[in-house]
Amino acid sequence: MKNNTTEILSTVAVQNFVKFAYHSSQELDLMKAILTNDQARDAFAGFSKTLCHEDGDFMKSSCSDLSMYCEYETSLNDTFSEFPQDSSIFSQLLSGSVDVSASDINTLVDSVKGTPELVMALNDLPAFIESTFFKEWQTSQIRNSILAASTSSSEVDITIPEILVSGDDATIVSAEASLLLYESEATFSPSESDAILAVAVEVVGSNSKFNSCDVAQQIMKKVDYLEINRILRCDSWLFAFLAAVENLPISITLSTARKDRRGFPLIYANKYFETVTGYTCAEVTGANCRFLRRNPRGYMNTEEADTVEVLSNALRLGLPASVALTNFKRDGTPFRNLLTVKPLFDVYGEYQYIIGMQLDITNRKAESFVFMNKIFSLLDVLPCIV
Repeated sequence: MKNNTTEILSTVAVQNFVKFAYHSSQELDLMKAILTNDQARDAFAGFSKTLCHEDGDFMKSSCSDLSMYCEYETSLNDTFSEFPQDSSIFSQLLSGSVDVSASDINTLVDSVKGTPELVMALNDLPAFIESTFFKEWQTSQIRNSILAASTSSSEVDITIPEILVSGDDATIVSAEASLLLYESEATFSPSESDAILAVAVEVVGSNSKFNSCDVAQQIMKKVDYLEINRILRCDSWLFAFLAAVENLPISITLSTARKDRRGFPLIYANKYFETVTGYTCAEVTGANCRFLRRNPRGYMNTEEADTVEVLSNALRLGLPASVALTNFKRDGTPFRNLLTVKPLFDVYGEYQYIIGMQLDITNRKAESFVFMNKIFSLLDVLPCIV
């Protein structure tokens, strides 16, 4: 049974990761992540109000120099006159006086790029991340997730734990299974080929006890049903971590390393992974990440065999690693992926999970070494024991 000390350590570990991750994120993606999360948006609005003078003018109070504000205001009138309504809505959103849907917020942020409102809001992000408003929001979210993990259990009854699930739904898992079977004549023995095609899994549908807007419920639904009970029995920081990164503007995945789940199948991917790759979490759950190496014609990219071997050896031995690979998005677009993995073990030293972070460095190859060091530092904040 987990005690208060463990919960405090879990909270601090996840808090430090999230704080570091926010500081390391692209500003525009970070702004979208904050504004599309109700609690985060409220926290940012509360922080913004502390910057305001008695007149409540967010923009004017954010500028330490009145002449700077006047210059920005003139720029707004002259340069962005065709989007005056968007700028006004964005200002109201920052102040917490208007409610906008998540999809509309993303569109809104893109439409006000370069405006004084957005420029000043982006300038305030570092201070917000260091503020008590940010800390209180994160603490509340993490503690709620830890509470959910400690008092809940999945109502999914698994009768045949297999790696891949066959069925009528067209998913990456079934597609990868078919491709593996096609290739098996040259690479697998008959018995191994048979193991690739998984039998159906009998499942009793779950009935979540959480409110529909609760991030804990989202994670309960997204995590592979073969693993959710095991994760709930792990140290509470792991479930809290998944809840914290769900809306983080950094691509995060979790794979299982259990010996009875061949091939390190994905069991979770956050929203930003979906944005970067074009694949949904539901589509890729149960598949090995190597499907990202298949080009639009379905062939595996074999030009980076040495790099793939480095990654494969790290995964097999349970070692941290960072490699740059050419991957393909769902629409076939190639991108340069800086993949960093961190192994997780149980208290007995048994290899259990792998946290993966993916970063698109297609247009930032010269900075890849810097990014690699940042990501290693980021993952080092987290415990290795679950």
